[in-house]
Amino acid sequence: MHKFLSIIGLMTLCSVQNACRPTADRRGTPEGTGSQNGAEKIYFDNGQLVKQMKFSSGHTDTLYINVHAADSVRITIKTASDTANIRISQLFCPDGSADGPYGRELKYRFRDSGRYYMTVNENKMIGNTYTGSYTAEIAVINP
Repeated sequence: MHKFLSIIGLMTLCSVQNACRPTADRRGTPEGTGSQNGAEKIYFDNGQLVKQMKFSSGHTDTLYINVHAADSVRITIKTASDTANIRISQLFCPDGSADGPYGRELKYRFRDSGRYYMTVNENKMIGNTYTGSYTAEIAVINP
């Protein structure tokens, strides 16, 4: 079965702990995540840590986070319905390692600087499809 990959870039500005700052580094897609042809890049603007997104069933959204210093964050995916089948699937680290799957909330300590990215999609084991809006929120927290 073919999967379509929708690439959505998110750059964060976490000035509270200086963990995430906007950079001029807005390169292309990390290896293995597909093509950016026709994909829309979305960045947090003016230090926003919340972004409204649209999700289509069968697609995977990729959210980018450029980290410049170690810090702890909480990443939350919110939908209008608590039963919507959408989750943070995997988190990929700058060293190439990955972890997951997660649910709708992820508390994570960024240990290394560099480009992290995470994938958001449906839980295929549940079977329900989801198409609709969601909110991606990143908050700096104390470890």
